[in-house]
Amino acid sequence: MEEPYRIVAHGNNMGRRHLALGFLRAFYRFAAEEQLSRDIHETSAAQRRAHMALFEALNWLTSFQDFMHLGPAGRKADPAWIEALNNDQAKAISGLSYARNLIHHRWWEILALDMLMTENGQVNTWIWSGLPGGGRGSKHALRSDYEDALLGQPAIKAMTLVRDALWEWRGNEISEEDLHQPTYPLPHDAWPEATKRAARLASLS
Repeated sequence: MEEPYRIVAHGNNMGRRHLALGFLRAFYRFAAEEQLSRDIHETSAAQRRAHMALFEALNWLTSFQDFMHLGPAGRKADPAWIEALNNDQAKAISGLSYARNLIHHRWWEILALDMLMTENGQVNTWIWSGLPGGGRGSKHALRSDYEDALLGQPAIKAMTLVRDALWEWRGNEISEEDLHQPTYPLPHDAWPEATKRAARLASLS
């Protein structure tokens, strides 16, 4: 009988697809819970779940950025990736990067719950709040990206821009099965418009 032996596989085989997939799965949980939190009867539990999913998505984004800037070129890392994004995507990601470097993953410092009282009840929306460390435009050029693109805006808006950016840079294909999560049906726009447009064009050729 052979002696048992052990193989330890380190995480250095992780690449763009895995990191983008982690973000996407967290993003879709956040989107679903953020929508639920608008219902006054669901608000407390859904707010907590939305908050946790948003934290996770932001940390997957951090890992994706670290890989693109510091990973091996042979694994399709590319420090210039952000330069290929459209202006809205680039400003959202650079603004979040600046905020992360300022608060060091203490995302709760820049998230606020906007509660709008209407005749039909309370509408809750997670928004980006002010940065610590001074007034508007303080000292750092990238601070303006945060203030222009994110400050006071719904978190879902910027995270959707990030989703579209990471989708285009995901590397290998991501399937519906990869994104499937029990109790979280995929929304109709789970595949960004650029990808759907390319698929339509391919079907016509």
